[in-house]
Amino acid sequence: MGTEDRPRTKTLRWVITALLALAVLIGAVLFFRARAAPRDDILCQKGEIELHSGNAAAAIEQFRRALELNPEHFDAQYGLVRALTAHKDFQEALSELRKLREMGLTA
Repeated sequence: MGTEDRPRTKTLRWVITALLALAVLIGAVLFFRARAAPRDDILCQKGEIELHSGNAAAAIEQFRRALELNPEHFDAQYGLVRALTAHKDFQEALSELRKLREMGLTA
């Protein structure tokens, strides 16, 4: 290897090192992003747990919190209707059912 190839070799090593570091950084970001469940989904799951445990009031709270984060969360809206029905709040359940229909629920 001649002396004129050394700067090129150093540059090539630097580029390869920078690309590897970038690949590791992108991989780490994608890994942690994939592991983090969206908060609205977690709240919706908590609502389902509360509803199945017979605690309709707590379920309503969880579903409402999920809908605050994502007003288009279909499962949270559906869960809210079921929780309100279980809580015997039929007027509110009907109102929320209309919202569910606007989201695309068809009979």
